[in-house]
Parts: sequence; C-alpha cells; structure tokens
Amino acid sequence: MKKITTRWSDEEYKQMIEKKNALNFRKLNDFHKQVILNFKTNENLIRPFLKEFSHQGNNLNQIAYKLNSGTITKQELLEEFQKIQKQQKEILNYVSKQFN
Repeated sequence: MKKITTRWSDEEYKQMIEKKNALNFRKLNDFHKQVILNFKTNENLIRPFLKEFSHQGNNLNQIAYKLNSGTITKQELLEEFQKIQKQQKEILNYVSKQFN
C-alpha cells in the first residue's frame, strides 16, 4: 500500500469536504479513490458533444440552403429549429448526468 500526500488551501479543502459529504462518503480516502479511479478524461466527455454539434451544424446548413433557395415554408423552418432545440436539450441532459 502506498501513501500519497497532497497540499490544499483552506478554501480547496472546505470545497472538497463539502463534496465528500454531499456524496455521502464517510472517509476522505474513499472519496479520493472513487473520484480518481472513475475519472473520465475530457476527450471521453467531449466526444458525444462533438457528434451532437455536428448534427446541429448539418441541420443549420440544410436550413440555410433551403432559405437561400426559397424552398422552405415558415412551418418547416419552425420544425427544423425545434429539432435543433431538442438536440440542445439532449446535450444539456447528458452534461447534467455526467457532472451530477
């Protein structure tokens, strides 16, 4: 078994203890292990966002094309924007699940 020592400012320590307590960890050591061993890299968190943003970009390009060609009605435009709004809600739901 290895021992690791870290330094924390008073404010950092206070925040860490609050998070530990909020997650119902009794021991600080257990909290640290859980956070470090289950940490998700930024790349893993970002990948689903990039996919969603790509879908939204494609939708916006299609809307712009249709607007420029005059082949979209106001109702169709509204429906396209509602699709984008739905995608944005899905992103927000994903983010809230990852960080809660």
